Amino acid sequence: MLFRRIILIFLLSVSGGSFCEAQKIGFFLEGNAKKVVIPFKTYNNLIILPLLVNGKVPMKFILDSGVRSIIFFNKDITDVLGVTYQRRIRIRGYGEIKEIIAYIATGFNFRYGNLRGNAVSALVLGEDYLQLRNHLGTEVHGIIGYDLFKRFIVSINYESGLITLTRPEFYKKKKKYRAIPLVINNTKPFINVPLIINDTTELRANLMVDTGASHALVLHEDSIGLLKLPPKHMETILGRGLSGPIKGNIAYIKGCKLGDYMVDHVLASFPEKTSYPDSLLAPGRGGSIGGEILGKFHVVFDYFGEGKMYLKKNRFFSKPFTYNMSGMEVVVVGKNLDQFKINSIRKGSPADRAGLRPGDFIEEMNSMSIRHGGETPPAFFQKDSYTHVMEYSDTEKMDLARIYKLLSSKDGKWIDMIVNRNGIKIRFKFRLKKEI
Repeated sequence: MLFRRIILIFLLSVSGGSFCEAQKIGFFLEGNAKKVVIPFKTYNNLIILPLLVNGKVPMKFILDSGVRSIIFFNKDITDVLGVTYQRRIRIRGYGEIKEIIAYIATGFNFRYGNLRGNAVSALVLGEDYLQLRNHLGTEVHGIIGYDLFKRFIVSINYESGLITLTRPEFYKKKKKYRAIPLVINNTKPFINVPLIINDTTELRANLMVDTGASHALVLHEDSIGLLKLPPKHMETILGRGLSGPIKGNIAYIKGCKLGDYMVDHVLASFPEKTSYPDSLLAPGRGGSIGGEILGKFHVVFDYFGEGKMYLKKNRFFSKPFTYNMSGMEVVVVGKNLDQFKINSIRKGSPADRAGLRPGDFIEEMNSMSIRHGGETPPAFFQKDSYTHVMEYSDTEKMDLARIYKLLSSKDGKWIDMIVNRNGIKIRFKFRLKKEI
Protein backbone atom coordinates (compact mmCIF):
# COMPACT_ATOMS: atom_id res chain seq x y z
CA MET A 1 0.00 0.00 0.00
CA LEU A 2 2.74 2.39 0.96
CA PHE A 3 4.46 2.38 -2.43
CA ARG A 4 1.67 1.67 -4.89
CA ARG A 5 2.33 5.22 -6.13
CA ILE A 6 5.50 3.83 -7.73
CA ILE A 7 3.40 2.69 -10.67
CA LEU A 8 1.98 6.19 -11.06
CA ILE A 9 5.34 7.93 -10.72
CA PHE A 10 6.83 5.59 -13.27
CA LEU A 11 4.03 6.22 -15.75
CA LEU A 12 4.16 9.97 -15.42
CA SER A 13 7.96 10.12 -15.57
CA VAL A 14 7.92 8.21 -18.85
CA SER A 15 4.93 9.84 -20.51
CA GLY A 16 4.76 13.14 -18.66
CA GLY A 17 6.04 15.48 -21.38
CA SER A 18 3.52 14.74 -24.12
CA PHE A 19 0.74 14.22 -21.63
CA CYS A 20 1.11 17.62 -20.01
CA GLU A 21 1.00 19.33 -23.40
CA ALA A 22 -2.29 17.60 -24.14
CA GLN A 23 -3.90 18.59 -20.88
CA LYS A 24 -6.58 21.25 -20.69
CA ILE A 25 -7.22 21.97 -17.04
CA GLY A 26 -10.59 23.54 -16.32
CA PHE A 27 -11.51 23.56 -12.61
CA PHE A 28 -13.43 26.58 -11.32
CA LEU A 29 -16.31 27.64 -9.08
CA GLU A 30 -19.51 28.62 -10.79
CA GLY A 31 -20.96 32.11 -10.61
CA ASN A 32 -19.96 34.24 -7.65
CA ALA A 33 -19.18 31.31 -5.38
CA LYS A 34 -16.14 31.94 -3.20
CA LYS A 35 -15.73 28.39 -1.97
CA VAL A 36 -17.10 24.87 -2.02
CA VAL A 37 -17.19 22.40 0.87
CA ILE A 38 -16.87 18.70 0.00
CA PRO A 39 -17.35 15.88 2.52
CA PHE A 40 -14.85 13.06 2.50
CA LYS A 41 -14.11 9.77 4.19
CA THR A 42 -10.72 8.44 5.19
CA TYR A 43 -9.58 4.90 4.53
CA ASN A 44 -6.16 3.92 5.85
CA ASN A 45 -5.38 7.64 6.30
CA LEU A 46 -6.29 8.40 2.67
CA ILE A 47 -8.84 11.07 1.73
CA ILE A 48 -11.58 9.81 -0.60
CA LEU A 49 -13.63 12.50 -2.40
CA PRO A 50 -16.94 12.00 -4.22
CA LEU A 51 -17.22 13.62 -7.67
CA LEU A 52 -19.79 13.30 -10.45
CA VAL A 53 -18.07 12.52 -13.74
CA ASN A 54 -19.54 13.57 -17.09
CA GLY A 55 -22.84 14.37 -15.47
CA LYS A 56 -23.88 10.79 -14.90
CA VAL A 57 -21.44 8.58 -12.97
CA PRO A 58 -20.62 9.18 -9.28
CA MET A 59 -17.01 8.20 -8.57
CA LYS A 60 -14.51 8.25 -5.72
CA PHE A 61 -11.08 9.86 -5.97
CA ILE A 62 -8.08 9.92 -3.67
CA LEU A 63 -6.96 13.48 -2.98
CA ASP A 64 -3.25 13.20 -3.65
CA SER A 65 -0.85 16.12 -3.40
CA GLY A 66 1.90 13.88 -4.76
CA VAL A 67 0.62 13.41 -8.33
CA ARG A 68 0.53 15.88 -11.20
CA SER A 69 -2.34 14.59 -13.28
CA ILE A 70 -5.76 13.07 -12.82
CA ILE A 71 -5.54 9.31 -13.14
CA PHE A 72 -8.30 6.77 -13.66
CA PHE A 73 -7.40 3.30 -12.46
CA ASN A 74 -9.17 1.22 -15.10
CA LYS A 75 -10.22 1.82 -18.71
CA ASP A 76 -13.37 -0.21 -18.12
CA ILE A 77 -14.58 2.72 -15.99
CA THR A 78 -13.94 5.43 -18.59
CA ASP A 79 -15.25 3.47 -21.59
CA VAL A 80 -18.82 4.23 -20.52
CA LEU A 81 -18.22 7.99 -20.25
CA GLY A 82 -17.94 8.84 -23.94
CA VAL A 83 -14.42 10.28 -23.67
CA THR A 84 -11.89 10.47 -26.48
CA TYR A 85 -8.69 8.44 -26.27
CA GLN A 86 -6.00 10.47 -28.00
CA ARG A 87 -3.09 8.15 -27.59
CA ARG A 88 -2.21 4.68 -26.36
CA ILE A 89 1.00 4.35 -24.37
CA ARG A 90 2.97 1.13 -23.97
CA ILE A 91 5.58 1.24 -21.24
CA ARG A 92 8.01 -1.53 -20.49
CA GLY A 93 7.66 -2.45 -16.86
CA TYR A 94 9.90 -4.40 -14.56
CA GLY A 95 9.49 -7.05 -11.90
CA GLU A 96 5.98 -8.47 -11.64
CA ILE A 97 4.47 -6.23 -14.34
CA LYS A 98 6.22 -6.65 -17.68
CA GLU A 99 4.27 -4.01 -19.59
CA ILE A 100 1.96 -1.15 -18.66
CA ILE A 101 -0.76 0.04 -21.00
CA ALA A 102 -2.18 3.53 -20.48
CA TYR A 103 -4.18 6.07 -22.47
CA ILE A 104 -4.33 9.84 -22.69
CA ALA A 105 -8.01 10.72 -22.71
CA THR A 106 -9.91 13.99 -23.08
CA GLY A 107 -13.46 15.11 -22.51
CA PHE A 108 -13.84 14.60 -18.76
CA ASN A 109 -16.19 16.86 -16.82
CA PHE A 110 -16.31 16.88 -13.03
CA ARG A 111 -18.84 18.31 -10.62
CA TYR A 112 -19.59 18.66 -6.95
CA GLY A 113 -21.93 21.44 -5.84
CA ASN A 114 -20.68 24.61 -7.52
CA LEU A 115 -17.30 23.07 -8.36
CA ARG A 116 -16.82 22.37 -12.05
CA GLY A 117 -14.07 20.81 -14.10
CA ASN A 118 -14.68 21.17 -17.82
CA ALA A 119 -12.84 19.61 -20.76
CA VAL A 120 -10.29 18.00 -18.49
CA SER A 121 -7.72 15.48 -19.71
CA ALA A 122 -6.55 12.49 -17.70
CA LEU A 123 -4.35 9.45 -17.78
CA VAL A 124 -6.27 6.16 -17.91
CA LEU A 125 -4.64 2.86 -16.94
CA GLY A 126 -5.47 0.02 -19.30
CA GLU A 127 -6.32 -2.25 -16.39
CA ASP A 128 -6.42 -2.10 -12.62
CA TYR A 129 -2.72 -2.47 -11.86
CA LEU A 130 -3.08 -0.93 -8.39
CA GLN A 131 -6.05 -2.86 -6.97
CA LEU A 132 -6.49 -0.24 -4.27
CA ARG A 133 -10.08 -1.31 -3.63
CA ASN A 134 -8.74 -4.55 -2.15
CA HIS A 135 -6.38 -2.72 0.20
CA LEU A 136 -8.79 0.04 1.24
CA GLY A 137 -12.00 -1.95 1.51
CA THR A 138 -13.97 0.47 -0.66
CA GLU A 139 -14.37 1.27 -4.32
CA VAL A 140 -11.99 3.93 -5.56
CA HIS A 141 -11.83 4.97 -9.20
CA GLY A 142 -8.93 7.36 -9.50
CA ILE A 143 -6.67 10.06 -8.13
CA ILE A 144 -6.93 13.83 -8.30
CA GLY A 145 -4.31 16.24 -7.03
CA TYR A 146 -2.49 19.18 -8.56
CA ASP A 147 -5.53 20.18 -10.65
CA LEU A 148 -7.22 21.30 -7.42
CA PHE A 149 -4.19 22.47 -5.44
CA LYS A 150 -3.06 24.84 -8.21
CA ARG A 151 -6.51 26.50 -8.46
CA PHE A 152 -7.69 26.79 -4.87
CA ILE A 153 -6.63 27.18 -1.27
CA VAL A 154 -7.25 23.64 -0.02
CA SER A 155 -8.33 23.32 3.63
CA ILE A 156 -8.58 19.81 5.09
CA ASN A 157 -10.45 19.17 8.33
CA TYR A 158 -9.73 15.56 9.27
CA GLU A 159 -11.98 15.81 12.33
CA SER A 160 -15.16 16.81 10.52
CA GLY A 161 -14.34 15.04 7.25
CA LEU A 162 -14.69 18.22 5.20
CA ILE A 163 -12.49 19.79 2.54
CA THR A 164 -12.96 23.43 1.59
CA LEU A 165 -11.75 24.74 -1.77
CA THR A 166 -11.52 28.54 -1.72
CA ARG A 167 -10.66 30.98 -4.46
CA PRO A 168 -7.28 32.44 -3.47
CA GLU A 169 -8.48 36.05 -3.63
CA PHE A 170 -11.19 35.33 -1.05
CA TYR A 171 -9.18 33.28 1.42
CA LYS A 172 -8.70 34.83 4.86
CA LYS A 173 -5.90 33.46 7.00
CA LYS A 174 -7.16 31.89 10.20
CA LYS A 175 -5.85 32.73 13.62
CA LYS A 176 -3.96 30.17 15.70
CA TYR A 177 -2.67 28.36 12.63
CA ARG A 178 1.11 27.89 12.37
CA ALA A 179 2.68 28.63 8.98
CA ILE A 180 5.37 26.44 7.40
CA PRO A 181 7.11 27.47 4.15
CA LEU A 182 5.99 25.29 1.25
CA VAL A 183 8.14 24.85 -1.86
CA ILE A 184 6.40 23.60 -5.01
CA ASN A 185 8.85 21.55 -7.03
CA ASN A 186 7.57 20.03 -10.29
CA THR A 187 3.96 20.37 -9.02
CA LYS A 188 4.75 18.64 -5.71
CA PRO A 189 4.80 20.35 -2.26
CA PHE A 190 7.92 20.10 -0.08
CA ILE A 191 8.74 21.22 3.45
CA ASN A 192 12.12 21.30 5.16
CA VAL A 193 11.77 20.16 8.75
CA PRO A 194 13.92 18.95 11.66
CA LEU A 195 13.81 15.25 12.52
CA ILE A 196 14.83 14.26 16.03
CA ILE A 197 16.15 10.75 15.52
CA ASN A 198 17.22 10.18 19.14
CA ASP A 199 18.56 12.07 22.14
CA THR A 200 21.77 13.00 20.35
CA THR A 201 20.85 13.27 16.65
CA GLU A 202 18.80 15.97 14.95
CA LEU A 203 18.74 16.26 11.15
CA ARG A 204 16.91 18.43 8.65
CA ALA A 205 15.01 16.68 5.87
CA ASN A 206 13.37 17.83 2.66
CA LEU A 207 10.07 15.93 2.69
CA MET A 208 7.27 15.82 0.16
CA VAL A 209 3.88 16.49 1.76
CA ASP A 210 1.82 13.60 0.49
CA THR A 211 -1.91 13.46 1.19
CA GLY A 212 -2.07 10.36 -1.02
CA ALA A 213 0.12 8.23 1.23
CA SER A 214 -1.10 6.41 4.33
CA HIS A 215 2.18 6.34 6.27
CA ALA A 216 3.51 8.83 8.81
CA LEU A 217 7.07 9.21 7.50
CA VAL A 218 9.12 7.56 4.79
CA LEU A 219 12.84 8.30 5.12
CA HIS A 220 15.57 7.54 2.59
CA GLU A 221 18.81 6.95 4.45
CA ASP A 222 21.13 8.06 1.64
CA SER A 223 19.27 11.35 1.16
CA ILE A 224 19.20 12.76 4.70
CA GLY A 225 22.66 13.61 5.97
CA LEU A 226 23.93 11.07 8.48
CA LEU A 227 20.59 9.33 8.92
CA LYS A 228 20.92 5.69 9.92
CA LEU A 229 18.31 3.05 10.62
CA PRO A 230 17.64 3.04 14.40
CA PRO A 231 19.04 -0.02 16.21
CA LYS A 232 15.56 -1.09 17.32
CA HIS A 233 13.70 -1.81 14.10
CA MET A 234 11.62 -4.48 12.41
CA GLU A 235 12.05 -5.84 8.91
CA THR A 236 8.78 -6.05 7.03
CA ILE A 237 7.01 -5.60 3.71
CA LEU A 238 6.18 -1.90 3.40
CA GLY A 239 4.03 -2.23 0.29
CA ARG A 240 4.02 -3.45 -3.27
CA GLY A 241 5.12 -1.91 -6.54
CA LEU A 242 6.05 -2.83 -10.10
CA SER A 243 9.04 -4.82 -8.93
CA GLY A 244 7.01 -6.81 -6.40
CA PRO A 245 7.12 -6.47 -2.60
CA ILE A 246 8.76 -3.29 -1.30
CA LYS A 247 11.00 -4.47 1.52
CA GLY A 248 12.31 -2.33 4.31
CA ASN A 249 12.14 -1.62 8.01
CA ILE A 250 9.96 0.31 10.38
CA ALA A 251 11.31 2.05 13.46
CA TYR A 252 10.36 4.83 15.83
CA ILE A 253 12.22 8.12 15.85
CA LYS A 254 11.99 10.52 18.77
CA GLY A 255 10.05 13.20 16.93
CA CYS A 256 9.40 15.54 14.04
CA LYS A 257 9.10 19.32 14.30
CA LEU A 258 6.40 20.95 12.21
CA GLY A 259 6.70 24.67 12.87
CA ASP A 260 6.07 25.12 16.59
CA TYR A 261 4.57 21.65 16.92
CA MET A 262 6.56 18.66 18.11
CA VAL A 263 5.10 15.34 16.96
CA ASP A 264 6.53 12.74 19.34
CA HIS A 265 7.55 9.12 18.89
CA VAL A 266 6.88 8.91 15.15
CA LEU A 267 6.75 5.60 13.32
CA ALA A 268 8.99 5.88 10.24
CA SER A 269 9.45 3.56 7.26
CA PHE A 270 12.93 2.96 5.86
CA PRO A 271 12.63 1.31 2.43
CA GLU A 272 15.47 -0.77 1.03
CA LYS A 273 17.08 1.08 -1.83
CA THR A 274 17.13 -2.05 -3.98
CA SER A 275 13.33 -2.35 -3.79
CA TYR A 276 12.79 0.32 -6.44
CA PRO A 277 14.87 2.08 -9.10
CA ASP A 278 16.77 5.30 -8.44
CA SER A 279 14.86 6.98 -11.28
CA LEU A 280 11.74 7.05 -9.14
CA LEU A 281 13.32 9.23 -6.45
CA ALA A 282 12.91 12.98 -6.90
CA PRO A 283 16.22 14.88 -6.68
CA GLY A 284 16.78 16.34 -3.22
CA ARG A 285 13.90 14.40 -1.72
CA GLY A 286 14.69 12.85 1.63
CA GLY A 287 11.34 11.13 1.97
CA SER A 288 7.74 12.06 2.54
CA ILE A 289 5.25 12.91 5.23
CA GLY A 290 1.88 11.21 4.85
CA GLY A 291 -1.66 10.99 6.10
CA GLU A 292 -0.88 9.44 9.48
CA ILE A 293 0.83 12.67 10.55
CA LEU A 294 -1.28 15.10 8.52
CA GLY A 295 -4.41 13.62 10.09
CA LYS A 296 -3.35 15.07 13.46
CA PHE A 297 -3.94 18.60 12.14
CA HIS A 298 -6.30 20.91 10.39
CA VAL A 299 -4.21 21.47 7.25
CA VAL A 300 -4.33 24.32 4.74
CA PHE A 301 -2.37 24.21 1.49
CA ASP A 302 -1.62 27.58 -0.11
CA TYR A 303 0.38 27.11 -3.32
CA PHE A 304 0.14 30.80 -4.17
CA GLY A 305 2.65 33.59 -3.59
CA GLU A 306 5.59 32.32 -1.55
CA GLY A 307 3.75 29.10 -0.70
CA LYS A 308 2.62 28.10 2.79
CA MET A 309 1.18 25.16 4.66
CA TYR A 310 -0.86 26.14 7.73
CA LEU A 311 -1.36 23.73 10.63
CA LYS A 312 -3.51 23.63 13.73
CA LYS A 313 -3.56 20.52 15.88
CA ASN A 314 -6.83 18.63 16.24
CA ARG A 315 -8.16 16.09 18.73
CA PHE A 316 -6.12 13.31 17.10
CA PHE A 317 -2.83 15.07 17.83
CA SER A 318 -1.97 12.98 20.90
CA LYS A 319 -3.04 9.67 19.37
CA PRO A 320 0.02 7.38 19.39
CA PHE A 321 1.53 5.91 16.24
CA THR A 322 0.86 2.19 16.07
CA TYR A 323 1.49 -0.63 13.65
CA ASN A 324 0.07 -4.03 12.80
CA MET A 325 1.57 -6.35 15.44
CA SER A 326 0.13 -9.58 14.02
CA GLY A 327 2.46 -9.81 11.03
CA MET A 328 -0.31 -10.58 8.56
CA GLU A 329 -1.57 -8.42 5.71
CA VAL A 330 -5.31 -8.59 5.11
CA VAL A 331 -7.06 -7.58 1.89
CA VAL A 332 -10.70 -7.44 0.85
CA VAL A 333 -11.78 -9.46 -2.17
CA GLY A 334 -14.98 -10.49 -3.89
CA LYS A 335 -17.38 -8.63 -6.13
CA ASN A 336 -19.00 -6.93 -3.15
CA LEU A 337 -15.76 -6.49 -1.19
CA ASP A 338 -17.10 -8.75 1.54
CA GLN A 339 -14.40 -11.42 1.84
CA PHE A 340 -11.33 -10.91 4.02
CA LYS A 341 -8.25 -12.74 2.79
CA ILE A 342 -4.82 -13.07 4.40
CA ASN A 343 -2.56 -11.85 1.60
CA SER A 344 0.85 -12.32 3.21
CA ILE A 345 2.42 -13.20 6.55
CA ARG A 346 5.76 -12.06 7.93
CA LYS A 347 7.97 -14.98 8.86
CA GLY A 348 8.33 -15.43 12.61
CA SER A 349 5.42 -13.11 13.41
CA PRO A 350 2.63 -14.01 15.87
CA ALA A 351 0.31 -14.93 12.98
CA ASP A 352 3.00 -17.12 11.43
CA ARG A 353 3.76 -18.90 14.69
CA ALA A 354 0.06 -19.51 15.26
CA GLY A 355 -0.14 -21.43 11.97
CA LEU A 356 -2.08 -19.00 9.81
CA ARG A 357 -1.29 -19.05 6.08
CA PRO A 358 -1.61 -16.72 3.09
CA GLY A 359 -4.86 -17.58 1.33
CA ASP A 360 -6.85 -18.16 4.52
CA PHE A 361 -10.19 -16.35 4.56
CA ILE A 362 -11.13 -14.68 7.85
CA GLU A 363 -14.65 -15.45 9.01
CA GLU A 364 -14.48 -14.08 12.54
CA MET A 365 -12.02 -12.09 14.65
CA ASN A 366 -12.72 -11.39 18.32
CA SER A 367 -16.11 -9.61 18.35
CA MET A 368 -16.23 -9.06 14.59
CA SER A 369 -17.84 -11.37 12.06
CA ILE A 370 -18.64 -11.31 8.36
CA ARG A 371 -21.96 -12.89 9.27
CA HIS A 372 -24.99 -10.66 9.27
CA GLY A 373 -28.66 -10.84 8.42
CA GLY A 374 -29.43 -13.73 10.75
CA GLU A 375 -27.18 -16.35 9.22
CA THR A 376 -26.49 -19.12 11.73
CA PRO A 377 -22.84 -20.14 11.95
CA PRO A 378 -21.87 -23.81 12.15
CA ALA A 379 -21.20 -25.12 15.64
CA PHE A 380 -18.05 -27.15 15.10
CA PHE A 381 -14.63 -26.20 13.80
CA GLN A 382 -11.58 -28.29 13.15
CA LYS A 383 -8.46 -27.43 15.16
CA ASP A 384 -5.44 -29.56 14.47
CA SER A 385 -6.49 -33.15 15.24
CA TYR A 386 -9.52 -32.44 17.39
CA THR A 387 -12.86 -30.73 17.15
CA HIS A 388 -13.50 -27.54 19.05
CA VAL A 389 -16.95 -26.31 20.05
CA MET A 390 -17.51 -22.56 19.66
CA GLU A 391 -20.01 -20.39 21.46
CA TYR A 392 -21.53 -17.43 19.65
CA SER A 393 -22.99 -14.13 20.69
CA ASP A 394 -24.09 -11.09 18.75
CA THR A 395 -21.10 -9.85 16.78
CA GLU A 396 -20.03 -6.62 15.14
CA LYS A 397 -19.83 -6.59 11.34
CA MET A 398 -16.24 -6.89 10.15
CA ASP A 399 -14.52 -4.33 7.95
CA LEU A 400 -10.90 -3.71 7.03
CA ALA A 401 -10.50 -0.61 9.20
CA ARG A 402 -11.75 -2.47 12.28
CA ILE A 403 -9.44 -5.39 11.56
CA TYR A 404 -6.34 -3.21 11.40
CA LYS A 405 -7.42 -1.17 14.41
CA LEU A 406 -7.64 -4.40 16.39
CA LEU A 407 -4.32 -5.76 15.09
CA SER A 408 -2.60 -2.48 16.05
CA SER A 409 -4.30 -2.08 19.41
CA LYS A 410 -2.26 -3.37 22.36
CA ASP A 411 0.86 -5.38 23.04
CA GLY A 412 -0.16 -8.79 24.43
CA LYS A 413 -3.79 -8.58 23.30
CA TRP A 414 -5.35 -11.93 22.44
CA ILE A 415 -6.60 -12.38 18.88
CA ASP A 416 -9.18 -15.14 18.58
CA MET A 417 -10.12 -15.84 14.98
CA ILE A 418 -11.75 -18.35 12.69
CA VAL A 419 -10.57 -18.83 9.12
CA ASN A 420 -11.81 -20.80 6.17
CA ARG A 421 -8.99 -22.85 4.67
CA ASN A 422 -10.03 -24.82 1.60
CA GLY A 423 -13.58 -25.17 2.93
CA ILE A 424 -12.54 -26.18 6.44
CA LYS A 425 -13.12 -23.75 9.29
CA ILE A 426 -10.24 -23.56 11.76
CA ARG A 427 -9.83 -21.57 14.95
CA PHE A 428 -6.56 -19.81 15.83
CA LYS A 429 -5.58 -17.84 18.88
CA PHE A 430 -2.44 -15.76 19.44
CA ARG A 431 -1.16 -12.69 21.23
CA LEU A 432 -0.05 -9.49 19.53
CA LYS A 433 3.59 -8.73 20.17
CA LYS A 434 5.26 -5.34 20.02
CA GLU A 435 8.69 -5.83 18.50
CA ILE A 436 9.95 -2.24 18.30
